[in-house]
Amino acid sequence: MSDDDTIPNPLSFSAPPLSRPFMSSSAGRGPLGADNTLGSSSDGASAGGSAMQGSAVSFLTADAYAFSGGVSTPQSASSDSIADLAHQRSQSQHLAQAPDVPPKPSFCCATHKALDAFSKRPLDISNPNILISDAQKTTDMTGSTFIVYIIRTVHPDTKLTLLEVKRRYSDFDSLRRSLAKIHPQLIVPPIPEKHSLTDYAVGQARARDDPHVIAKRKRMLQTFLNRVAKHSLLCAEHMFHRFLEPGSWQEVLTSTLIPASSSKSALQKLTEKSRVRIPDPHWTNSERYTANYSDAISIAYRANKRVLSDLSALASSLSDLGATYNAWSLHETALALACEKVGQACESQQRAVGTLQATLEEGFTEPLQEQGEFAHTVAKVLKWRKDRQVDLENVVEQLESKRVELGRLEKNETEAQRLQSALNYHGVGGGNGSNADRSDGLERPAPPLPHPPPPPRPTSILATLNSLIDNDPEATRRSSIARLRDKIIQLEEARRTKSDEVEVSGVAVQADLDRYQREKLKDLARMMAAYGRAWRDYARRGAQAWEEAAAEVSKIPEGP
Repeated sequence: MSDDDTIPNPLSFSAPPLSRPFMSSSAGRGPLGADNTLGSSSDGASAGGSAMQGSAVSFLTADAYAFSGGVSTPQSASSDSIADLAHQRSQSQHLAQAPDVPPKPSFCCATHKALDAFSKRPLDISNPNILISDAQKTTDMTGSTFIVYIIRTVHPDTKLTLLEVKRRYSDFDSLRRSLAKIHPQLIVPPIPEKHSLTDYAVGQARARDDPHVIAKRKRMLQTFLNRVAKHSLLCAEHMFHRFLEPGSWQEVLTSTLIPASSSKSALQKLTEKSRVRIPDPHWTNSERYTANYSDAISIAYRANKRVLSDLSALASSLSDLGATYNAWSLHETALALACEKVGQACESQQRAVGTLQATLEEGFTEPLQEQGEFAHTVAKVLKWRKDRQVDLENVVEQLESKRVELGRLEKNETEAQRLQSALNYHGVGGGNGSNADRSDGLERPAPPLPHPPPPPRPTSILATLNSLIDNDPEATRRSSIARLRDKIIQLEEARRTKSDEVEVSGVAVQADLDRYQREKLKDLARMMAAYGRAWRDYARRGAQAWEEAAAEVSKIPEGP
């Protein structure tokens, strides 16, 4: 990354309060004050007063997504929807006032109770509580074959098997997609990717039955299950419990209420804006940080793949070189033992390269790929929160537009009433003479005009023409005013609802970002340690083999 791509420190500015723009105060202050800056937080710190500094931040910073300015965010939530999150926040405030009354845990099933005990323990990938012990090829009633993974849930202390079930890869995929729909504010752990188009072009059966692919999926799917079990919200989903229990997974999917994805028409996508008019500096910086982190992971992943490819070429060359030296030892009597030792060193180095490749694949390449998927998931979660903000701004813009239109129509109605009063005052349509010529000399309002006879019932063609021609503009205007007032009431209610959604979704997203950042630091530290140990062990094995070869070569007598 160049110097221009440095990541601004999220802690270098004062973050605004969790109340998002367009939440006006009692004084009528909008998102921008008189000085065209964002509203101040409760401690008086200006949200936009200080500019973001350009100092670079390492990806190993624990507070990369954290708010500053004294805004406290909950570390975890315990609800299934945004409305429940708001209720949970009020409940937590109530419990904070009475700390002597601990909340009573409620479990939906025995599996939930067991998983709750797992979630309180630190995540240990090397000693998981949910194991994928084996992968088996199975044939269904139609004759098609597929791979099933045997999932065992074990007791964390005794390691006794509590549950055992077989699931397909497609079952894992549907579980993850369902969890992401139920909890769009959470960072759902990733699963290994599906077979690429290249794999299917080579041969679907070979791609599906490749032992290397199956072993990789076993490891990554096992990590996925343990990460979900460690998550305080995801592990409480009864769908996840049913996934670990024996039974038909399709029945679980059909019986579980999963929120449908909100789909907008093409006209709505064209008319509604997709960018935030007044972006929040904190969330903007989080999006930029996530994009840069994703780019860094992609670069590291491609470079690591080149290293593995070079190691494969090195192993092949060492194999050829070892065979050459071994054949040479059969023809050189004086150098036979030395040539044999050098050939053995080449073969030992080849085996060390193979061990290094396998170790790097499991300890570094797969976690690196997982981190890339995590970055994409974080970007989707941030976009989901941003869409809530865009929806709020769209409602506010519609509300402002309707109010302007209502003001214009009310002004026209007032002017029309004033003109009608003036006409009545001057006796337009009042008969012979003016009102001042009456016998009693008193000015009276003009009598109302007689009602005209009702027009004949129009035919279908006349009805169509009358609908296109405004025969009674006053009635149309008053009807429009009534409709606009009703629409404004609906938009005001929608604005309040959207404001609450933006606020609570920000709290939920920030809480899970904090959790993810802490887990990410541990994952990156574990990856770097595994990477260093792999190369260290590789060097040790190679050094031992070549030291033995060098000792034998030193015994060769010097020439005359």
